[in-house]
Amino acid sequence: MSDLDLGGDRRRTDPIKGKKVNFRYLGNSVLPPAASVTSVAAVPFAEDGRIVCVELRDRGVDIPGGHVRERETVLEDAVRREVLEEASIRLAEPKLVEVIESDYYGSRKEDLTYMLTFAAYVSDFLPFERNEESTRRVLLTDDEFIDNYRASEPEVMRRVIEHAKSVLGLTGE
Repeated sequence: MSDLDLGGDRRRTDPIKGKKVNFRYLGNSVLPPAASVTSVAAVPFAEDGRIVCVELRDRGVDIPGGHVRERETVLEDAVRREVLEEASIRLAEPKLVEVIESDYYGSRKEDLTYMLTFAAYVSDFLPFERNEESTRRVLLTDDEFIDNYRASEPEVMRRVIEHAKSVLGLTGE
């Protein structure tokens, strides 16, 4: 399916000033229905164990990811697309790391949405070109990444990275 055939973003979750949103971290043993997943991200690792990050125009250094499109049904394909768009890399066999439940649209079961984080090795580095979201691609150690991470709570992201490494069987730095 081409990018044009995928439709627009599935239920965008743009920040609303003052809106309280609760997140529940569910691990990787529960997979929600694909239609309830609104976004995906990846912790991509280079062969040497460093994290392949992007510098995003609106929030600095982060892992690549973004919104699932309306007609995307294979979530691994969605994360591959997002990582290719933002970081100009291809992933080998993404593995689920974390399912995060959000009550952004309400707390009833049918209102809950999910964000999925995957871990994978990079299978191919393509030439990077700046785009509307990413200004550069950079490889960082875990500590370098956390020291530069400003998007949300660094300790939560540190746990996600540790879990990603565990899922891939990586030890140490």
